[in-house]
Amino acid sequence: AWEPIGTDREGGGLVGRSAVLGLDLRAEARRLRLRDPRTGLWLPDHDDTRRERDAAQARATAAEDRARAAEAARRASEDRAAAAEAEVAALRARLNDQHGEEAR
Repeated sequence: AWEPIGTDREGGGLVGRSAVLGLDLRAEARRLRLRDPRTGLWLPDHDDTRRERDAAQARATAAEDRARAAEAARRASEDRAAAAEAEVAALRARLNDQHGEEAR
């Protein structure tokens, strides 16, 4: 059966304690907050959970962006190294053509 919970006004909301739940309750304009009186920590509500999910998605997206950028930088570095090796090989070939085998 439902039983009323005694409440007090505090900071623009109503506060009370549910003996059945073992939690402090705080009714605010658009939400009901629940707090564990033993730890003093507020239990996450829908808004808290949504914000955390959105933040986690943003962190994951940023990590994926960094990984893509690192991969692109690695490929570009490999391409530059391959181009430099090709240029060195071409220069050696020209030297060999001009000066014979001693240019090696």
